Amino acid sequence: LVTELDLSCVGLELLNLDSFPSLKRLSLANNSLNGKTLTASQVGTLKNLVFLNINNNKVRNLETLVVVLAGLLDLVDLTFL
Repeated sequence: LVTELDLSCVGLELLNLDSFPSLKRLSLANNSLNGKTLTASQVGTLKNLVFLNINNNKVRNLETLVVVLAGLLDLVDLTFL
């Protein structure tokens, strides 16, 4: 089971997290993800996620981010700027 995944600084523009339903910690910092690709990544379905770093991406719409993350009830640490 993969519970931690660090994909920081790898130039991601697209991502699909369907294969990682047990993730608790995820870092996607310093990539090129936007609101649309973050939604398509399925990050919002990672029900065990407690830590998410999406710092320094192209997500500019806070409303989109709220919709994507609304189901992550265990999320306690979010880095987004």
